[in-house]
Amino acid sequence: DMQFNGRSILSLPPVNSFIHKVKFNIEEKKIYDEVEKEAKILFKKWRESKNSKDNYATILEILMRLRQICNHHKLCAERVREILEAHVNIFDMNDDNIKSLVNTLRVIIENNEDCCICLEPLTTPVITHCKHVFDRDCIEKVIDKDKHACPMCRSPVQKNQLIDPPPERESIDEEIGNLITSDYQPSSKIKDLLEFLKVSNENDPTTKSVVFSQWTSFLNLIEIAFKEANVKFVRLDGSMSRSKREQSINDFTYDPEVKVFLISLKCGCLGLNLTAANQCFLMDPWWNPSIEDQAVDRIYRLGQTRPVSIFRFVIENTIEDRVIELQEKKRVL
Repeated sequence: DMQFNGRSILSLPPVNSFIHKVKFNIEEKKIYDEVEKEAKILFKKWRESKNSKDNYATILEILMRLRQICNHHKLCAERVREILEAHVNIFDMNDDNIKSLVNTLRVIIENNEDCCICLEPLTTPVITHCKHVFDRDCIEKVIDKDKHACPMCRSPVQKNQLIDPPPERESIDEEIGNLITSDYQPSSKIKDLLEFLKVSNENDPTTKSVVFSQWTSFLNLIEIAFKEANVKFVRLDGSMSRSKREQSINDFTYDPEVKVFLISLKCGCLGLNLTAANQCFLMDPWWNPSIEDQAVDRIYRLGQTRPVSIFRFVIENTIEDRVIELQEKKRVL
């Protein structure tokens, strides 16, 4: 630590980080194992393909869906069936195929992929019928100069066939309403989270916790469980207005009854001061550990006066174990 006159310039209380291993119940494991088996078959076909770039987006989506199943199978049950049945290029631009392309584009955006041409983060993403994603300006310039061919696979492509991202999804309240009416049951991760919060509140009623997830749809499911368990919470995600965000931060900071802050990972790693919390739950591991570190730094930073505990929830013997391994390798670099 840097010191001045023998004293630390910046002195923070201790921080402890833990990996909490969660076990699937029987039904969850059955669903995960089935999708993983199909994913392995698809991946083998992809590797043996003469043009292995063709189904890259499909592989990426399968991996993401496996990770989502670790949180709750309701996040993607219908979509998993769709992608396992439709991992081919699309040439007939009917409504169903356009919907499939839109879903694939959404996955690419959610995974923070770069434009395949300029290699910069996507700002105006579009997808071609061959399931390659580019910034619109980049691909239109290529189309103009390169005789209407996709630069990744040389499939013919036209400007008027480029598909834009989907519009904003239905409101959070509507999504939650749909989930409540569809036989909702909390997943193993959510049950463990509720137990952690219960025990920590019993040990120290002043404990405040931040719960991060990269998927707002999972926050919706946690929100249902919190309401049923009478956990008082606030929320912050990218769909909220600035005034509502500020209100949530203010309530969490100053209202002693508000014990938990639900935050989407992308919002939580940007410029927030969450030192009112002394406990953090990372509900799903992210490929890039620096994103998680930035989120944790919103809590463990200048102004923090209490020891901080960080809990990373991981479903054992799943893709999440491999994400953690990848994180460790990246930290060494």
